[in-house]
Amino acid sequence: MNRVRIGALAGIGAALVMTCGWILAEQLQGGEYDWVSQEISDLGALTARHAWVWNLADSLSGVLLAIFAIGLFPVVRSERAGRIGAILIGVVGVGSVIDGFVREDCPLSTSQACQRLQDGPGLSWHHLAHDIESVLVFAAMLAAPFFLAKALRRIEALRGLRPCALATGYGQLAITAAYVPLYGNAGGGIAQRLLLTAFMAWIAILSIALLSEPDGAAPT
Repeated sequence: MNRVRIGALAGIGAALVMTCGWILAEQLQGGEYDWVSQEISDLGALTARHAWVWNLADSLSGVLLAIFAIGLFPVVRSERAGRIGAILIGVVGVGSVIDGFVREDCPLSTSQACQRLQDGPGLSWHHLAHDIESVLVFAAMLAAPFFLAKALRRIEALRGLRPCALATGYGQLAITAAYVPLYGNAGGGIAQRLLLTAFMAWIAILSIALLSEPDGAAPT
């Protein structure tokens, strides 16, 4: 089995592990967690119950996503936009791995006690690192589909996926436009989950396309 096919299988695995991870973690968290308004990262905070479930799923899906990016790279490396797009997906993967270790102290988006901690003695270094990492991952998620969409115009085996990449990119921008003003309020948690689902669904579709090619979408 070549590197491209291994990467494609890893991409499908990443989508499944990440999605099932936050759904399971929510169920274990209980009624004190409000998925409509709270961030997914709150499931792995120091104050969360069974935080290891989400942290493990997050880091594992990140490893799989990084493997996917490595498998995708030789397919799109002939185009500079393709190389950048694959690297951005890798950034999301590495960021997710880190995310499982640099945990939030508490749910800053919805907890007044956590907000007072921020204004008072301050948050821990790992909470601050988590916030910085999240911004970088968020930016990479938004940019990756557009770079790959540009590259796919010249990659015959995957050219048909260009509309899907563009739809994902513009869809993520629309969801982000709704998510930012809803942060910490009812609907913010839903918007974040829609954003993450859109990205991981696109990764799964791209992975399936790579697997469906007779030669695993051989590099051009």
